[in-house]
Amino acid sequence: MVTPLARYSKEKKLPVWLTFSGLFLMVILLLILVRSFSTMENLDLKKEIPRYQERISQSSGGLLSLGSKLGFGLDKFSPEKISQFAVKGAIKGLNAVRTIFSEIFLAMILLMFIIQSSSGLFSLIEKRFGQEEVARLQATIQKIEEDIIGYFGTKTAMSLGTAVVTGIVLLLFKAKFIYFSLVMIFLLNFIPIIGSLVAVVIVLILYVMAFGLSANVAWLFILLVAVQVLFGSILEPKIA
Repeated sequence: MVTPLARYSKEKKLPVWLTFSGLFLMVILLLILVRSFSTMENLDLKKEIPRYQERISQSSGGLLSLGSKLGFGLDKFSPEKISQFAVKGAIKGLNAVRTIFSEIFLAMILLMFIIQSSSGLFSLIEKRFGQEEVARLQATIQKIEEDIIGYFGTKTAMSLGTAVVTGIVLLLFKAKFIYFSLVMIFLLNFIPIIGSLVAVVIVLILYVMAFGLSANVAWLFILLVAVQVLFGSILEPKIA
């Protein structure tokens, strides 16, 4: 995905490091945006953990009692354990997001060196195998680039659609931390298979921390999964 941009900068006689500096700046601005949403919505887990745990503990007692009466085998669980699990899950989820961004930074640094050395690779291939092999390899790489960019465009559209529809669902449930949740859904949906699952879990945990454990959590889970299936398993394969 970065190669076309680096090639364009070379055509315009711009240093590759300058292009990557622009990409670094974009990632930093994205991090600032995510942080501003969490600040705007007062999402501070460290300060609010006691209040969140108390709220979840109070609201989960009735559901646990009902589940035990219905024979779901919830006797081993307690409101305190559920509240601790929810808060720990939220913290681990947010830490995972930070890890993803740090890995992106490392990948970009490695790409900067790889792309700068790509011209030397073609020169070596030309000396060893001739110009015809270089042309074949360049055509193959060009096809790979086009396919990846096409996939990336489709994924961006689907992630944006998923975030918008999820936002409507969260508004109907009068959820908190909506902006932060939508940014997480949009970004994590780029990670195949597990990204959408992690996004749904983070949104659910944030909802539980804000409103406690109730029947609304089950309905919210069903709707969030339905949105993910609609965009990720139905629309995206057809469009891609």
